[in-house]
Formats: sequence, C-alpha cells, structure tokens
Amino acid sequence: MTDSLAEYQRRMQTAPHEGLPGNEWDVVNDLLAHPPDDLDAILKWIFTEHVGYVEPRARAGLRFVERNPTEGLVVIEQLISSSNSDDRDTAIAILERYGQSSVFHLARPLLQDPYPYLRFDAVELLRDIYPEEVKATLREMAEYKAENWVRELAQNKLREMGENT
Repeated sequence: MTDSLAEYQRRMQTAPHEGLPGNEWDVVNDLLAHPPDDLDAILKWIFTEHVGYVEPRARAGLRFVERNPTEGLVVIEQLISSSNSDDRDTAIAILERYGQSSVFHLARPLLQDPYPYLRFDAVELLRDIYPEEVKATLREMAEYKAENWVRELAQNKLREMGENT
C-alpha cells in the first residue's frame, strides 16, 4: 500500500465523523484536484471498498471507470450483485453518469431488486432499451402492498410509457 493510498483511506474513514456527509465529497474533490501518482488505486479503493456515502463513492467510481473502462465495468457488475444496497446504488449511479447505453444492460438485475428505489432507478435507466421488461417490473410494483408511494409511482410510470393502469 502506498503512503498516499493510506492517507486517503484515513481521510475517507474519518470524514463522516468530522461532522457533515459532505466531508467525504470534499476529500474526493481534493483527490481529483490534486491527483497523486497512485490515483487509480485510491479511486478504486473508494469506489469498491470504502463503506461510506453513495455520492462520493459514485464520483470516485465514475472517474475510475472513465480511466479504466474494462476493469471498472467488471467492478460495477460485482457491485450490482452485492448484497449491500449501497454497493448497488453506487453502481447504478455510475452507470447513469457514465451515460453509455451500451453498458446499461449491467443494471438489468436491479429491475428485481428488493429495494423499490433501486428498481425505480433501473426503470429510468432501462426504459428505452428494455421497455417490456421495465413494464413488467412496473406492473409488479403497481401491486406493491407495503407502501402507497411505490404503487402510485409505478402506475404513473406505466402511464408515461403508454399503458393504462
């Protein structure tokens, strides 16, 4: 482990405890503004191993994927299949920002995620590429018993896609 990786690990691990969630964001901004020689190792650590807020992880992950697309997309696949919802949230946030529809298929498993907010994120990302799968997901969510907001949002999205509910 390099000295700068160890330093950024320490900074990221102590940032949330110093007060505001934005502190992690500030550490990532500093990293990107003054990149050390081992930038990729630090970005990868933040993206894949740091247990922290989704947005700073996604920002580091996006930069990592831009710099190392092959390895980065493999890591996104791993995060999407993680049991940790923050990992899955980080992965889809990166795919949304990466903006290359050729890799959006990586988010397909999230159409069946146990967390409705992740399913809705996948719906937004995939609606133009896999409209029938998205509609099937939305139909299922339109029957969701646990929370009204899930049913209502799913019904609205189905109407947006031209389906009567």
